[in-house]
Amino acid sequence: MAVGVHILADLYGVDSKILSHIRPMKALLDDTIKHAKLTKLSSDYYQFKPFGVSGVVFLAESHISIHTWPEYGLLTLDIYTCGAPESADEAFKYIVHRLKPKAIDYRRIERGKNAPYQEADIALPVQAQKPLGINTATGFSP
Repeated sequence: MAVGVHILADLYGVDSKILSHIRPMKALLDDTIKHAKLTKLSSDYYQFKPFGVSGVVFLAESHISIHTWPEYGLLTLDIYTCGAPESADEAFKYIVHRLKPKAIDYRRIERGKNAPYQEADIALPVQAQKPLGINTATGFSP
């Protein structure tokens, strides 16, 4: 059983007026969260000049993020939810219904499929509790 569902999608042919500014995108995501019965913790949006929006909504269940390119009629979407898998699906369907894209590139990934169904009652070894830090040779940080 998966611990979460992760939907990645590119929506093409969306009305550029909707994609251009924060207000309609924020309203869309707020309505989506209500529709899918998700729990909003916080959100942040950035308005690009002259147009375009990036935004993320942090959910108790995980997150929804968007990036828009109004000049291409493109919205890229990332929905990740833990718990009931239908929440991510409902959120995605609602966004598609509202934006009416002409084409969609869609991937649905079940995350943590190899996790046990019930929580393990174990403590992490002391070594695993310490932060690993940054690999100075590559700049990689876990």
